[in-house]
This record gives sequence, C-alpha cells and structure tokens, in this order.
Amino acid sequence: MSEERPRSESPGLLITDAAQLWGAALVEQLLALVRGVIIPRYLGPGLYGILGALTLITKYGAYLQLGITTAVGREVPYAVAHAEENRAEELARLGYSFNLLTSVGPALLLVVFALLTWGRYMAVVSWGLLAVAALLVTTRLETYFAALFRARRQFTAAFWFSTFRAASLFAFAVGFLFLYGLYGVFIGLVLSGVLVTAVGTAWTRSWAGPWPNWSLVRKMLPIGLPLAGLGALGFLLQSADRLVVIRYFEPAEIGYYMLAVTAATLVYFLPMNIGQAMAPRIYGLRRDGDRLAFEEYLVKPSLVVTYLVAAVGGFTVIALWPFIRYVLPAYLPSLPIVAALLVGITCQGGAQGAAHILIALGRFRALAAAQASSLAVALLVFAAALHGGWGLVGVAAGASAGLVTFACLVQFTAWRLMSLPRRTLPRAFAYLLLPPAAVAAGLVFAFFGGTFIIKTFWPEMGRPLGDVVNLGLRLLLFAPTVVSFGWYVERETGFWKRLRKLVRGGLSPPAA
Repeated sequence: MSEERPRSESPGLLITDAAQLWGAALVEQLLALVRGVIIPRYLGPGLYGILGALTLITKYGAYLQLGITTAVGREVPYAVAHAEENRAEELARLGYSFNLLTSVGPALLLVVFALLTWGRYMAVVSWGLLAVAALLVTTRLETYFAALFRARRQFTAAFWFSTFRAASLFAFAVGFLFLYGLYGVFIGLVLSGVLVTAVGTAWTRSWAGPWPNWSLVRKMLPIGLPLAGLGALGFLLQSADRLVVIRYFEPAEIGYYMLAVTAATLVYFLPMNIGQAMAPRIYGLRRDGDRLAFEEYLVKPSLVVTYLVAAVGGFTVIALWPFIRYVLPAYLPSLPIVAALLVGITCQGGAQGAAHILIALGRFRALAAAQASSLAVALLVFAAALHGGWGLVGVAAGASAGLVTFACLVQFTAWRLMSLPRRTLPRAFAYLLLPPAAVAAGLVFAFFGGTFIIKTFWPEMGRPLGDVVNLGLRLLLFAPTVVSFGWYVERETGFWKRLRKLVRGGLSPPAA
C-alpha cells in the first residue's frame, strides 16, 4: 500500500483529517436528513417504527465479528506508523475475509428464521427480515471499509467512499420508496449495499478469499474478543433505550422515538468524526514509552468537542421545532426527546479521546466496568420512567444519564492513568460537563424568553408569522451563550485561531 501522505505530523493535520471526515459526514447526514423527512412522512409512524426496529438487527449483528474489525483498526495504525507495511496489509486482508465469513453465517440463519415463521408476523416484517439478512453482510463490510480507510489514515479516500455510500443509499432507498412503499425501501437498501460493497472491495484491495488466515486470527482474538465485548456492551448502552421503547410502547410512539434518534445522530456525527481522526494517532503512539504523549488527546479535546456538539445541538433543537411542526407535523412528540438525548451525546463525544487512550493501552477491564456501571444507571432511570409514567422523554433521559455516567468514569480513569497533577482533575471534568450545562441553560432561556416576548408584545400575531418571529427571537437569545462560551474555548485551547490559520492555508497538508 502506498502512503496517502508522509508521516510528518503537524498540529493542524488533526483538524484537516477531522474536517474531511466531518465533510463526508455532513454530506451523508444532509442526505440522511432529506431521506429522514421523506421516508417517515411517506410511511407514517407505524411503518417507520417497523423499519427502525428491523434495521436495529444489523447494528447488533455487527458485533458477531468478534472484535476483529476493531482489532484491525487498532493494530494497522501502529504497523503503518512503525513502517511494518506487510503486517498492515496482512491485517487488512484478515479483516475482510473474517467479516465476510462471520456475516454470511448469521445471514443464512436469519433467512431460515424468516421462512420458518412466515405468516406469524405481518408480511412486510417477514420480507423485511430477508432484506435485513442481506444487510447483515453488506453493512458489515461497508463499516469495515470505512474503518480500514481511517486506520490507514487515508482520510481523503474515506471522504469519497462515505459520500458515495450516502448518495447510493439515498438514490436507491428513496427511489424505490415511491414505487413500492416500505418494500421499496428494503429493495433500495439491499441494492445500495451490494453496489457499495463491490466498490469498497475493489477500492481497498483487501479481499483474500472466503477463509481468513487462522494463525493470524488466533493472534488477533486476544485483542479482538475484549474489544468485541466492549463494542457490544457499549452499543447496548447506546441502544438500550430503543429496546425499551420497542418493548413497552406502541408502533407510532416507536416512530416518534426513532425520528428523534435520527435527529440526534445528525449531531453526534460531529464528535464521532473528530474521534475517528484522533483514533489512528492515539493507536500509533508507542505503548511502552512515555504515556504523557497521550495527554494531548485527553483534556483539551474534550472541551472543543463538547462545546461544538452542545452548540450545534442547541441550534438543532431550536430549528427542529418549526421544521417538524410544518414538515413532519405527525412527529411533534419527537422534539423534547431530541433535547433529552443530546445531553448524553454531548458528554459521550467529549470522552472519545479518553476511551481511545484506554483501548490503546489495553485497559479493557476499566472500560467494561465503566460501561456496565453506566448501563446500570440507565436501567434504573428506565425503570423509574416506566413506573412513573414519564413516557418517551423519561426513557431518553435514562439514555442520557447512562452516557453522562460513562463519560465521567472514562475521563477519570484516563486522567488517573496519565498520572496528571491533581489540580488538573477539576478542569478535566469542567471541560466535559460545562458546555452541555451552559447550552441547556441557554436553551431554556431562549425558548421561554422567545415565547414570553411574543405573548407580551405581539399577542395577536398568528401563524406562521408568529412562528418565524419566535424562531428568530430564540436564535438571538441563544447566540450569546454560544459566543461567550466560544470565547472561553478559544482562551483555553486556541482552537479558533488554529482553525482560521488552517482555513487560510486551504486545508492543505504540509509538503513532504
């Protein structure tokens, strides 16, 4: 494999790579946003809830690869950083073949289950299970290709691959939706998956036949299995709220919640892509050397990420209110759910650097303990929400409570592992928790303030003019919170100064 860039590093390269990943995510999420408007509006809450529940199967199926993908994502950056090119390519081929093998088997079992239970469920559910069986294979390989591009630090290739995948998914899923409804969505998902998998296979050159190198598998499993357990437990923490909703709520309510999750996911892609840019750098550091080399990715990135996510999330909540009211009026109950979910997403995004540090240094038990403890907190809040009749917002609050707990535990564990001075501990937690707290206060002020001004000075103003004015007032009332906290971020990290310098330079990596 030829290097996409020289190994020389500069402070701006992290922002460059994160910008490319976020650019791809922006295109992907803009298309997902349009798709997320068209599909639920066309299907209605009931059928949209069925679609969300079925596609959740593919997300859990991702962990049947026993952590090999995550292990490859951890070891390839280290091999590339230390000029072990043959090992990097061998690991890439292993990841492809093992993912193929461990996805085809479960897919066949799901086909058998769908055929044996045919007629027990709605026809659309049975056909959906067959579609999901195909998606178990294609989605797994698509995810692997994206992870491999990032592991190789080929962020430009990652940008174009993600953009192609998003455009293909949009074209096929929406195109067939208008022809065959929910059945058309299933057809589009499968056709898009097959096309993107074929392109990714050719692009990464990672195919190696249907059988992996078993001797290398045995070497990677001690790394992969703990990471698989962490991944499954982490995803359970992230998705337990949806399982509760599917179990205890009606199909229309499931649709409300799934739309809220989609909206929150749009915001989460920002910290996720910054974390994905940090991961290969963290994994490439020498693990037997000075651990303070990891410190660069621990404290200050938390402040930058939580601020950006909280600010974007705040503006998203304000803008979603008129958007849902006029474009997706059947989904108005989704708005408070989005606000409740964003608190946890913000803190989780800020703790990504700490989580990657623990993975790089093999502190799997500490991560698992944090996940288990956080899941227990979430389950307690879920139980209280169901018992107290708090509804979907209570379930979303439980999800956020679990994620905030996880972020705090991981941040503290990584801080202690770095043996940083005790005086830095308050700052580490302040960077993690202050931005979402400030933005939440700003949102409350903006929503109540805007409504108060309208009712006091223009009580006779009707819709939609009143809604437009209220939207403008809320944005104006919320903006000072974002600006003032942005000044604090600049003072602490110099982020905006560095970003302006990078933009003036055309987002170009330094010459060799």
